[in-house]
Amino acid sequence: MKALLYREFVWFKRYFPDYLGMWAIQLGFSIGVVFMPAYISGSQAYVLSRLKTLYGVEFTAGGLIAFTLTLSSLIGVVALIVGDVFSTLYYEFRIAETNLTVMEASTLADFLFYNALGRSSLLCFFATLYLLALLPLIKGLEGLFLYLAVLALLLPASIVLGLLSSILALATITLTPVRRPWAIANLIPPILLASVGLYIPVELVPFLLRLVAYITPLPFVVEALQALLLFVGQPIILGYLTTLLVVYTLYLTVPIVLLRRAERWVRS
Repeated sequence: MKALLYREFVWFKRYFPDYLGMWAIQLGFSIGVVFMPAYISGSQAYVLSRLKTLYGVEFTAGGLIAFTLTLSSLIGVVALIVGDVFSTLYYEFRIAETNLTVMEASTLADFLFYNALGRSSLLCFFATLYLLALLPLIKGLEGLFLYLAVLALLLPASIVLGLLSSILALATITLTPVRRPWAIANLIPPILLASVGLYIPVELVPFLLRLVAYITPLPFVVEALQALLLFVGQPIILGYLTTLLVVYTLYLTVPIVLLRRAERWVRS
């Protein structure tokens, strides 16, 4: 685990310009969500009033930017973890063939679990690091606590997403002749992000897309994030957090069971 964490920090330093580009895209996307409708309608007040109708909460301009900034961080988390899992497992199983060494020293399920626990958690932290600077700038000390709360919500989601991505990547690599798995990995984040209700209530998402979304805990995570941002300090948040705790328990248990069964396929 220490070697894995050290390697991730080394890679973060090496690919820091890539992260800067990703943060810029997330920042631009979140600002566009606010200002593009305002530009089209010719009034920012109109956008704020529509959001009040949608969420039932009065928005300020700064609060709206913090809201969209935080939700946009999920774009980087999903894209980074899914892409990393597919490319890493393809390299280790098809090119380096280190999977043979791994399965001699440990079980496949344990390897992928600790891989998700370490790598996916770190990638989640790296993907949301720009919030550490921007949220306190917008909301002061409250922004710092908000960042820590958001990170606490997203870290378990990143582990689950890493495990689910591992199952899909493992099936793709071992059961199909695919030679460019990143092509599949590139399709997954847009589908997931379109189906989880990132900027709108999930009930407004088409039913078929919602079915795809609920393969992951992301719809529950988005709802909890929205509640955290909209109802700061209110008891209603406890209900969302309790639901999320149950969801995380379920979504962590099922992938581990599936991975233990998948190990029989790989070993055979």
